[in-house]
Amino acid sequence: MNLEELMLRRLVFVSGKGGVGKTTVAISLGLLAAQLGKKTILVELTSSERIAPFFFDKMAGYKELELQNNLFVINPNPHDCLKEYVMKQVYFKGIYELFVNNRYVTSFLNAIPGLNELLMLGKIMDLEWQKKYDFIIVDAPATGHGVSFLEVPDVVMNAVKVGPLRKKAFEISEGIKNQEVTAFCGVTLAEEMPVVELSELMEKIKKDLKINLGPVFVNNTVSSPLSLAEAVKLKEEPFSEDEHLKAYPALALMMYERAKLNEEYIVELKKNIGKNTLIKLPHKPGLIRKGKDFFPLVDDLKEYLHA
Repeated sequence: MNLEELMLRRLVFVSGKGGVGKTTVAISLGLLAAQLGKKTILVELTSSERIAPFFFDKMAGYKELELQNNLFVINPNPHDCLKEYVMKQVYFKGIYELFVNNRYVTSFLNAIPGLNELLMLGKIMDLEWQKKYDFIIVDAPATGHGVSFLEVPDVVMNAVKVGPLRKKAFEISEGIKNQEVTAFCGVTLAEEMPVVELSELMEKIKKDLKINLGPVFVNNTVSSPLSLAEAVKLKEEPFSEDEHLKAYPALALMMYERAKLNEEYIVELKKNIGKNTLIKLPHKPGLIRKGKDFFPLVDDLKEYLHA
């Protein structure tokens, strides 16, 4: 799958090893989709919100917050997801309060494996089923947790054999495995451990969970400032005896070696992703502090749209 084909899907899960920049990629994808005229929502699944503060001095929480034209964010939590689900069944707040404040009911709910994750997946699928948004991007939990998160509907179906909970789990499972609707995108750095973890994750996503795989994003890649001949020459011949100038060739050689190492891991990664597009996002100097700081990455993504 390439980036253009990804944009034809409606629900995209983004995951990778912690620290590789999956949230950065999720936001950049969201901004790209919004610029393409798609009404887009980013779904964050953490107690400490990171997405909204790039755009505003406030948090999103359970209510959808507009970040800019065509781009929204929501941060669902199990408690509010349960409340919304129960209210759809009983319609009266008093009955809901009686239900959730019953200690026997609470004990039963806490005993159901993966219920919290199922509730949040249910909210995500509700966003898709309601067709309120054209494009939904989920900043999913990191690698190992990401697999467990997506496995939850099947786990619940194995634990609960009959009833509305099993029916809901089945509907969610079918939704996230719908090849026409859903895709999973991996994010990595061109380094050993992130590449190994992502390769294993994508294998499991494809074979065990049967979820459609989208493009793979390699974040923070480095381009060499030197050709091979230039690097060899710099290693053999001192650039300058001036102490102040010695740092420049040393830095150039360091970037050359890092770019070379990056490329080795990218070649290894390509062996594991089949026909899916590999998208390289180059290193950007400085920190990302505001929403506008993502625009250079959005421009990089645009180069892959009609490639």
